[in-house]
Amino acid sequence: GVRNNFNAAVSYGSFNTSQVNFSGLYRFKSSGFTLKTSVFNNYSDNDYEVWGKTVYNILPNGRYDYIRAKRLQDAFRSTGSVVEVGFTDVKWADNFFIGYTSSDAYKEVQHGTFMATPYKGRFLRSDSGLMSVTYNKKNIFTKGLEFNFHGLYGERNRMVSDTVKWNYDWNGDLSLDLNGQPIPRPSGAQQGAPTLAHIKREVGAIRTGLSYEINENHKFLLNYTLSIVNREDDDAMKSVLERKFLGTRDLNKNIGALTYEWTAFENRLKTCVFGKYYQQKITRMNPIVQNLNGVPTRVEDVVRSNKNVMGYGAAFSYQVVPNITLLTSAEKAVRLPTENEVFGDSGDNISENPNIKPETSKNYNLGFRLGTFVYNKHEWVLTTNGFIRDITDRIGTPVQTAINTNVQTLPFVNQGNVKSKGIDLELDYTFNNNLNIRLGASKFELTTVSGGIKYDLPNEPFLNANVSAQYSFK
Repeated sequence: GVRNNFNAAVSYGSFNTSQVNFSGLYRFKSSGFTLKTSVFNNYSDNDYEVWGKTVYNILPNGRYDYIRAKRLQDAFRSTGSVVEVGFTDVKWADNFFIGYTSSDAYKEVQHGTFMATPYKGRFLRSDSGLMSVTYNKKNIFTKGLEFNFHGLYGERNRMVSDTVKWNYDWNGDLSLDLNGQPIPRPSGAQQGAPTLAHIKREVGAIRTGLSYEINENHKFLLNYTLSIVNREDDDAMKSVLERKFLGTRDLNKNIGALTYEWTAFENRLKTCVFGKYYQQKITRMNPIVQNLNGVPTRVEDVVRSNKNVMGYGAAFSYQVVPNITLLTSAEKAVRLPTENEVFGDSGDNISENPNIKPETSKNYNLGFRLGTFVYNKHEWVLTTNGFIRDITDRIGTPVQTAINTNVQTLPFVNQGNVKSKGIDLELDYTFNNNLNIRLGASKFELTTVSGGIKYDLPNEPFLNANVSAQYSFK
């Protein structure tokens, strides 16, 4: 059952990073009425040192002075709260909550897409307010039937402020010319023209699912996800006439999935087969002026897109012997572009691309799980997986053979057909049920072919490694 609780967590780390979180739950036993709440605050100066071929100051004589510099304009703060009221463990619901989530954030922007031009005075403010409804019930109407629902509706707003007209160096000082005079930015602000841009998003989402367990060997799952974003962009720095010519952006996503799970041979064989349907509708409208019969007339430039894609796959695991399990899967996966990848966001240095297409890939995995092996107080589990990904219309920033550091924003594009293959390894070690150490590593390549020449995609890692340790006092 649900337990009353209160939790508090405080952490502090490098670069003046702090996190504070309070959460609690209280349930009235007689009625099942339940109150949940949480409050958080995050902050970081984020002033770590950087260096490299694009980190330099330009001296008055035009010479490049390469330096190690702190990111002095990259602070971040976020504050928020969640309040939910409802019922738990009652006859008609396992969980039912109506909630409200509010948040507020501030972030400084240190530079654009590349690091060659440090900014000062460019920052973002954002806030959101979202209402939500959550419902879950097992054995609804009949044994083995489970229903869950989560819906939300509200607004997410962002303001981008960029009005400082002077050029600054990596020390945070004004850039000076040979006469000792401050150098202005080419377009009047740090990234471009002065702006007080406002992005208003009306958002809604539904996630719902129905599962039916026929018996301990057979289970069906049906899931549906709807996501809607209606967005309006404005800029207080533009003239009254210009602000009448600001556009709208709408994005709708529908994802449906049907899954069948089967277990056999005393749960040694586990099988999952699924199919997914993806639909994404995009509408982008920009008002423009055209001369019609010699008369300047407001005309709407509209880009519409309606993409429908199917995905499907299967996954299998088989316990060959108690400590060796074979894992394999094959899937046609789909990734729909996000709102920012479609419509851009100057706060994140992203320009729009309403013609971007969904990314699809054929994924194949084969691996083993070895363990748990126990010796005295020691336990080991080793998991390994080899994979191949054939990706069509991969979504990413443009592949560039030569970097133009004067570019401040970039769009997301379809990079073409890409192939990835590699191996994942994970070792999990436990001592006396107190100390747990987990080691992970991935080695892979990500390549494409252009003009008959195969080459690696730039700015993509080919080796990842991580380690985590945890000790529990008992």
